[in-house]
This record gives sequence, structure tokens and C-alpha cells, in this order.
Amino acid sequence: MVLPLVILAAGGSSRLGQPKQLIVFEGKTLLRRVVETALAVEKAGWETPVGVVLGANSNACRETLNGLPVVILENSDWPEGLAGSVHRAVTWATKQGADGLLLLLCDQPFVTVELLQNILETFRESGQPLVASDYGNGVRGVPVLVGNRFFAELQILGGDRGAQSVLRSFPNALATVSFPEGQFDVDTPESLRLLFER
Repeated sequence: MVLPLVILAAGGSSRLGQPKQLIVFEGKTLLRRVVETALAVEKAGWETPVGVVLGANSNACRETLNGLPVVILENSDWPEGLAGSVHRAVTWATKQGADGLLLLLCDQPFVTVELLQNILETFRESGQPLVASDYGNGVRGVPVLVGNRFFAELQILGGDRGAQSVLRSFPNALATVSFPEGQFDVDTPESLRLLFER
């Protein structure tokens, strides 16, 4: 089974006021931290290549990923929103004949290898083509695994829309994995302050 993991990290971090990709937490940038987590995922008999979609601050982001075996997917249209990054991830996955695509963001510092492996396992065992993280109180989101039957749905997204719209459109095709820490992301100066106070 071929299941690429792609970190969507092209945004300009306008609400935060500084590149979230380059925030250093526990000795590593948030971007390197999530990429190393994705690279540590192993499933016997599965191919799990890792890609990173870059846009804003691309050169600095490349530098923080130096030495890691990842594929860089450039999104020059990053100011137009998240959908362009999703398109590039899907195109890359499709070229590999992927069975699905696991999408991550760089601003969720509490994503673990165990969580990602649990998502992959749930995809295999549940038979559902969508597997989302469940933050609690009915809120679901990334990391999210989208089976290839929904790649076309991702490719027609526009603006700042991501896989969330697919999750809402096909609730009966969805399995979930508990990830209450997923509700915390580094998106504003306040959330950054809270991160370092934990």
C-alpha cells in the first residue's frame, strides 16, 4: 500500500505575525519537528514517502529541513490559500499510484508517531476512505487521511479550503482517531504564548 504523508507548510502566517514554520519549540523548528515525526512512521509492507509543500519563506524552510529525506513541493500560488497546496500534494500522490494521502500541518506541535500510525491502521482496518483526527465535541480535522477515491474532490477545492470540506460532505465515509491535543495549533501570538507556558 502506498500512503504518502504530506505536510502543508506554504502559508504566510499572517495571524501570527512571524513564520510559524520556523518557531523553535523544544530545540527544533515546528516544521522540522513534524517532518521528523512523519519520517519516523513505519508500517510493514507500506510505502510512506514524505513530502512538504512550501511557499512563503521557502528558502528558510528548506534550510531547516536540511539533511532530511523529503520531497519539496513548491506552491508559488500560496497567497491564494490552502487549496493550492492540497492540489500539489494530491498531484504528487497520484503520480506514485497512492492508495491514500495523509495530510498534516506544521502548527500542531503535539502530533506523534503513534497518532499517525494509528490513523494508517484505522484506514486499513475500518475500510473507510476518510480518517480524521477527533479533537472532541464533534470537531474533526488534521491530521487527516484521504483515500484516493476522494482525490478528485480535493483537486476541485479553491481558495482557503482544505480536506475539511470533504469530511463534511461525506460523513458516512469517515472513521476517526482520538486526538484531543489537535485543537491546539500555533496560529496567533496568544497561542504561541500558551505553547511556551505549557
